[in-house]
Amino acid sequence: ASHMSKRIHGKSGVRDGFPVRDLPVRQRCGVVATLYAAALLCAGALECRCLVGVPWPPRPRHLTSSTACRAAEAVEIKNKRNLAFKQLRKLTTRLGRSKVGRFLAEGDTFLRMRPRTVFVRRSRWQAEGADAIAAVVRAGWEAGQAQHEVKPLVWGGGLPTDDGGADSQPGFAVLDDNLFDQISTQEKSQGVLCVFGVSHEDVSLSERKVTSAKVVVLDGVEDPNNLGGVLRTMEAFGARTLIVMKGTVDVFNAKVVRCSMGAVVRGSIEAIEVQTPEELRLLL
Repeated sequence: ASHMSKRIHGKSGVRDGFPVRDLPVRQRCGVVATLYAAALLCAGALECRCLVGVPWPPRPRHLTSSTACRAAEAVEIKNKRNLAFKQLRKLTTRLGRSKVGRFLAEGDTFLRMRPRTVFVRRSRWQAEGADAIAAVVRAGWEAGQAQHEVKPLVWGGGLPTDDGGADSQPGFAVLDDNLFDQISTQEKSQGVLCVFGVSHEDVSLSERKVTSAKVVVLDGVEDPNNLGGVLRTMEAFGARTLIVMKGTVDVFNAKVVRCSMGAVVRGSIEAIEVQTPEELRLLL
């Protein structure tokens, strides 16, 4: 207001024929009060823009998106040193998936299966927009597919913590294209990585018993495509238990998940790992 007041006074005390310095003191105060009121109105307008979802000033680290139940923020990840990206990279290995308790599924199909976290390639996000991607996720929530509780995961790097709840809203992140390509396993990726939870039962093998009428045992199956095909067939024929022995590819391998056509994500098949024939006999 003082700046605007100086502009009105000027060197001659007149602006556009308005003799401010010749006014009585009370009227001068009225002019200053009017300027302050105008400044407050402008500030209020900017705050209203923020409330309706238009960021002001622009926030370079976040993009806005909508989900099934609330507006979500998509965190931009541009650096491989970002903590969330380091967590994501762990999911590309068998040991990392076991420690983190999550696995990856790549492609638009998995957006409809209630992912816990979604990572989108920047070029896809900019070309298609947040609303289109969020609409697909929303459709999956409306379909009512079950989501089980898993252990919480602190992503870091600005990405909200996944509390592991069955009704937790998904988090969104936008990866720079070069970072996304480091994680993707497809030559022609659709630009979407979905993260799902791995449920672990704290029961020893000696206490577990297979009760399913249809059981499949695999030993030394190394090709992800073959294992994915087995899982897909098991789901079709109602086989609910898969026992994998040493040397078999991880059930939660990204290629296995994709080839299973969602059988791994839907969770209708229980996968049990055993190391020796003795452990297998304990289960059966």
